[in-house]
Amino acid sequence: MDKTLSQLIRISKAVGKDTSLIQGGGGNTSVKTKDGKHMYIKASGTALKDMNEQNGWRRLQLGSVLSII
Repeated sequence: MDKTLSQLIRISKAVGKDTSLIQGGGGNTSVKTKDGKHMYIKASGTALKDMNEQNGWRRLQLGSVLSII
């Protein structure tokens, strides 16, 4: 697994388990890859504490996103 994604999942799960830091299921987390080509974001409808290697996130190509805004 990509180190950047692994770190996002680890941080999201830690924050998501602490009810003093979140509202309801959590919120949003995201991180850009070191090369700046991609961004991992927490998917809507997923609680921060429930993110894992297979679920709860999406990888976006930043070039594609930037071309539409």
